[in-house]
Amino acid sequence: NTIFSLGLERSKNCKLLYSIENMKNRRVMVLDSYMDIKNKIIEVFELNGFYLPVIAQGEEDINITEYDISSLVFISIIIQFEEEFGITIPDEKLTIELFQSFNGLARFIYDLSRERQ
Repeated sequence: NTIFSLGLERSKNCKLLYSIENMKNRRVMVLDSYMDIKNKIIEVFELNGFYLPVIAQGEEDINITEYDISSLVFISIIIQFEEEFGITIPDEKLTIELFQSFNGLARFIYDLSRERQ
């Protein structure tokens, strides 16, 4: 966030270069573990104003649908997942059921990300 804030204070060219470099870094990012996926999912939700409890592997699951996510935010989160993890979520999977289980969502994204490698 600090780097992003600093970028806002610089010229348009600097911001554009930062954005391009940030996008390059995201594309080459390899998430090695299921826990990395879970942590990144939590970050995406936080960026959208939803603060999920940190869920370690083996702990209780949570139902994300209880967070009253609007359809606009739902689409925004999906797009961020696709960009962050370098995946494409098939249209037939874009249902609220995908969000009923945090661990199920994490496993779904993990599996999709492994398929692309």
